[in-house]
Parts: sequence; C-alpha cells; structure tokens
Amino acid sequence: MVEEHTCGSSMMIDMVKVKFLARKYVNKIRRNPKISLKCFIGDIYDDLKVEISLSTAWRAIKAAGYLFYGNENQQFARLWSYAKALLDTMPGLIVITKLDEQKFMRIYICQEPLKRGFFSRCRRFICVDGCFLKEAFSGQLLAAVAHDADNGSYLIAWAVVEVENIESWKWFIKLLKEDLHMDQKLESWVLMTDQQKGLENAIKSELPNVELRLCVKHLHANWSKRFPKKMMKDLMWKAARVANVPYFEYRI
Repeated sequence: MVEEHTCGSSMMIDMVKVKFLARKYVNKIRRNPKISLKCFIGDIYDDLKVEISLSTAWRAIKAAGYLFYGNENQQFARLWSYAKALLDTMPGLIVITKLDEQKFMRIYICQEPLKRGFFSRCRRFICVDGCFLKEAFSGQLLAAVAHDADNGSYLIAWAVVEVENIESWKWFIKLLKEDLHMDQKLESWVLMTDQQKGLENAIKSELPNVELRLCVKHLHANWSKRFPKKMMKDLMWKAARVANVPYFEYRI
C-alpha cells in the first residue's frame, strides 16, 4: 500500500445541492450579482474541492438571487411599493399601472428629468419599438427613444405590457402623447417605427397628423428578399443618408 497519496483530488459531484450553494454563497453573489459561471465554479472548487456543472452553477446563482431579491412572484407583489418609492423620490414622475382582476397587466414610466432633457437637448424625433421579456413571466417591453446632440440614444419613456398588439400600443402612445404634449403642433413631431402593423395603426389613431417614418434597417430586411446584392444595400443607404430632397431624388 502507498502510505502517502500525491495525486490531485478533482471530481465532478452531483451531491452538492443548489440550495446549499445558494445559502453558502449568497453574500458573495449579493456583492457581485454578475459573477461569471467560470469564476463561481472556481470559487467553489477552491473552497470545497469539488467541481460542479455549468447548469448547477447557474441554478445556484439564480437561487441565491431569490434569497435577497425574492422570486418573480414576490417581485411583482412589490410593484406598488416600487412605484411609490419612485414617486416619493422623483417629483413629476409619471407612473401608471393597469390591473385585470388584481393581476398585473401593464406599467408605464416616464421620468420628469428625462422629459426636461429631451425638450432641451433633442429634436422632436422619436423611435418607438418593443422587444420580448425572456423571464419566468412573458411580456413585452415598449420604449420611446430619441437621439441627443451626440447622436446617442436618449430614453424618454418605457412600459411593460402583456402582449404587443394595437391595443397595448395605443395605450402606450396615448400616455406618451399626454406626457410630451404631442397633440400641440403635431406637424413638428416625427415618429419612426419598424413597420409593425399594430404600432403604425396605433400612431395613426392617436397622432393622425404626425409624420411617420420607417426604419431603413427593417425596410432593407424586406427589400433584400428581392434584391440581395450588397451593391443594392449600399445604394439604399446612400439615398437614406442624404439631407435634401433633390439629392435624395438623384440617389433614387
């Protein structure tokens, strides 16, 4: 028999439970909630001399987040407290929620400092779009974004809704119109969309006289099905970037 072992002690073990890891490392994850899976696995190996899989590490970090943030149900239950905290700390903030039989449906937020910054620093040109929320509860994030003097994105207002359709877009556009007083001098406003039918119809319903433009990227995505060559794409972007009508017609 060998009296002294010099081989390394490395093993993949499934007996280390997610709940145990979450409780043991909750403070570490609280201090660094964006810790990478690789670093987390390395910390566990240094402390416990065991290796865990990527899926176990991911589930442990998520479980630790539940311990100090609460799970999705608990977070939704605190929406009223969240809205009140915003209103108490930011005068002029607009927070509007919609319920269906005491179930959360929508929330709309527009901060007063962002509105002031928009009117003083940005043109009356707003891009509106939505995206999926990929968490335990499905939904859509709607946003209104402008461009500042440095051509950077400038967030104005956002909302979480149950689904992206004409009814939810009308709700969002109506609130945005009231916040920004867009019903005054409609001809001075420009809205850009991605050709989403529900959004276009909502804008035409709430802001019938506003100038509506389409995103060139999405236009090209449809156009490229018939004209896939890069040369056509370059010509299209050259026409889109010109700043006067005669030169635009020349490019076209």
